[in-house]
Amino acid sequence: MTKKRLFLFAAFDPKNIDDGRIYDTTILYLSELAELGDIVYFQDNDVGSSELKKIAPLVLYAEAKRHNEYDFGSYKRSFTWVRNNQLLDNYDYLYLVNDSVYGPFFPLSEYLENMEANNSDVVGMIYNTRKRGPRIPHIQSWFLGVSK
Repeated sequence: MTKKRLFLFAAFDPKNIDDGRIYDTTILYLSELAELGDIVYFQDNDVGSSELKKIAPLVLYAEAKRHNEYDFGSYKRSFTWVRNNQLLDNYDYLYLVNDSVYGPFFPLSEYLENMEANNSDVVGMIYNTRKRGPRIPHIQSWFLGVSK
């Protein structure tokens, strides 16, 4: 049985705060994710409709508006859209993904399958185990998922 995945993708353009762009690197990332599940995209910038049209074939829904709440503000808005459209029950995994990293450099399918095979409630691309100063071990927030 194939796992159904939903990616909530948070983006931000620091170079153009008031007139954001959707970069080719982000489109590459979204293209790979679209092969593995559905995507709801929210960008913390005001973005014109021509930019959003670039990703329309890749996503269920896309919106861009400056909210000043970082990635978790975008995740919150994406999650609200999914919940309001009663789509949550359609998925086995919900992933929070952002554009903080470039890639993918390798197909993501194998990584997701390996993470999901552990049958954990929470999975992530990177588990940081270093304990320096006040830091505690954590899953990095740029790619983490929760199971149903």
